[in-house]
Amino acid sequence: MPIPPAEAAAITASAMLRDHTMRAVGGSSAPRRAIGSPLHPSRYCESMSRISRDALVSRRADAVARATSAASALAELVHDRLDSNDDDEHDPEGVPLSSEWSRLTALSEAADLEVRQFDEALQRWDAGTYGICASCGRPIPEGRLEVRPSAELCVPCAEKAG
Repeated sequence: MPIPPAEAAAITASAMLRDHTMRAVGGSSAPRRAIGSPLHPSRYCESMSRISRDALVSRRADAVARATSAASALAELVHDRLDSNDDDEHDPEGVPLSSEWSRLTALSEAADLEVRQFDEALQRWDAGTYGICASCGRPIPEGRLEVRPSAELCVPCAEKAG
């Protein structure tokens, strides 16, 4: 639902005053929007109708399942490794346990990070700041949020951040 021009002008003036005030006192000018405010994700961007809290929760559940699976496989490998003192580094018939250990550790850490990122995205959704760049305060494009739902920065700010 587009924002009516009069409401958009009031929001812009309010945001400019807030940004100027916050910079003057050394605070953050990153916008914080309450649910139901004119710029809550569901109101400021028509595309946000395709991105919902339920979708974020569902994708978080998938990430939790991957994290659990990777942690379980890693625990099983560690258990197997404790029962063996073989030197598998020179075994021509299989992947060395140390390689598998490294691979599973990386998968587990990546899945845990993804879960934390979804938790943070859900916190931003609840605070009304999901889909708003934490750096410049502009909306994060729909395509970026669909590909990377945990994105906190718009593309230009992400490029600047490196």
